[in-house]
Amino acid sequence: MAKARITSVIINSKEYEVYYNQWGEKFISLPCEVCGKIRNVIIRNGKDIQFKCITCMNKDPERRNKVSIGRKGIPVSEERKLRIHNTLVGRQRSPESIIKGAIAQKGQVPWNKGLHLTEEDKQNKSIAHKGKLHSEEWTRKAMQSNGENHKTEPELKVEALLNYYYPNQYEYTGDGSIIINHSCPDFTNCNGQKKVIEVFGTYWHSEKKTGRTKDEEESFKKKTYGEFGFDCLIIWEYELNTSKTDINITIEKLLKFCNPCKSLMKIDKEEVNII
Repeated sequence: MAKARITSVIINSKEYEVYYNQWGEKFISLPCEVCGKIRNVIIRNGKDIQFKCITCMNKDPERRNKVSIGRKGIPVSEERKLRIHNTLVGRQRSPESIIKGAIAQKGQVPWNKGLHLTEEDKQNKSIAHKGKLHSEEWTRKAMQSNGENHKTEPELKVEALLNYYYPNQYEYTGDGSIIINHSCPDFTNCNGQKKVIEVFGTYWHSEKKTGRTKDEEESFKKKTYGEFGFDCLIIWEYELNTSKTDINITIEKLLKFCNPCKSLMKIDKEEVNII
């Protein structure tokens, strides 16, 4: 900014030199009353002189609230959205920035605490996500977020059956350790056979959650693995009821899949310890 001293001005009993910039505007070099940073302030008729720098003003809660109220209801233009997007693409926060942000937000109440989606919003969100395939990295992170070796009760029952009939032949992979065609099988054969086993929860694989009927959901999952040459067995949660009849039906289904030549053996529930 070009300087050309013309006169001086007294502000708060202190004299400051006034200059012209290259556009013919008057300005003074004024320190911020909060951080002390020197910055050039343009003098305009009818405008109050700001004694705070932009950074300190943006930190002022009263100003932030005023700006927020003023912009409420004003939609963000597509051009501005694109500009914001381009500035953030590929940017990664440094560890120092993450720690600093965590300290700043400590003790604050989350903005969405106590807020709940309406049934209409839930339905729209569900429709928008149906049929979309997540990346393998996203699927792995989602499965691992449940905690290491986190298994549901139906998965524990199937694992007990596999350990009894086929020890060391099937490995639990529902923790995201193996991803096949964007899907994470619950159990995978580790003895050279391309076979996987899925344990379906009655609620999470219902038509309400997936938008597909029971037969359609099974066909979809088998096709997903079949594209990579894997055979898939699906065991539903209700097929693992504690009655001996239900367990025997499930065992027969399991034996036919894992070893079609093996005859059905009746099970002693206490011996297998799946209850």
